[in-house]
Amino acid sequence: MEKGRTTFGLDAFWESCDRDGVGDDPLERELCFRSDALVRYREQIQAAEELGDDEAVELLSRHFNETRRAIRQLRDAILAKNGKAPQ
Repeated sequence: MEKGRTTFGLDAFWESCDRDGVGDDPLERELCFRSDALVRYREQIQAAEELGDDEAVELLSRHFNETRRAIRQLRDAILAKNGKAPQ
């Protein structure tokens, strides 16, 4: 990690894992990150709906759907890597 560079908690956590030699699969890392993002998008969509902010709902819904597609692709890649057929 560069000195003087601000990092977010999750990024800093994974950087420390890399430094310490923790052998987590990068695909699984990304899957966890995207899964967390999906939950946050769902919560933000709900809040925007309650506020009646249709523009935010539309934008967040697009990001939500893109993230769901990415999660599906990551799961398929992990399954393929482990020799299992994607569902």
